[in-house]
Amino acid sequence: AGPALESLRRAVFLDPANPLGHFALARASLLSDEKERARTALLQARRLLAHIDDEREIPGGHRVVASELRQAVEAQLAALRAAR
Repeated sequence: AGPALESLRRAVFLDPANPLGHFALARASLLSDEKERARTALLQARRLLAHIDDEREIPGGHRVVASELRQAVEAQLAALRAAR
């Protein structure tokens, strides 16, 4: 795993309640062809987003709201399912 992936793992460890961190970890994991790790991170992001109002901004998301991130998570999960 590269330094970026390790940094994201640390970020998720330090702030496990931030769905954006899990989404970023999933994206980096996909780039490293770690599909199962990506799937796990996406599912965790989905669980966290389930408790956040649609219009609430995600911390560190530069004005990304929960509904937008939720849509991105679902799209990535669908892509993973299609790739099987």
